[in-house]
Amino acid sequence: MAGAAGWIAARADLARKMNDMLVQTYTVIPLVDRGNISGAAKSLDGVSMNPWDSELWDVAGWSRAR
Repeated sequence: MAGAAGWIAARADLARKMNDMLVQTYTVIPLVDRGNISGAAKSLDGVSMNPWDSELWDVAGWSRAR
């Protein structure tokens, strides 16, 4: 068990050093990913929104519904 206590102390020391590094360089780490709101007119055909691609990834396939 002595090894586990040393490992925990080393991990705590590393966490403190990492925290000091972040604070001293004014680093901002976002905790929340605020999603974008996407929309399309009901009169458009071929629009396929998904969270992984650009909103305009398939704009060549869009057309107006009649």
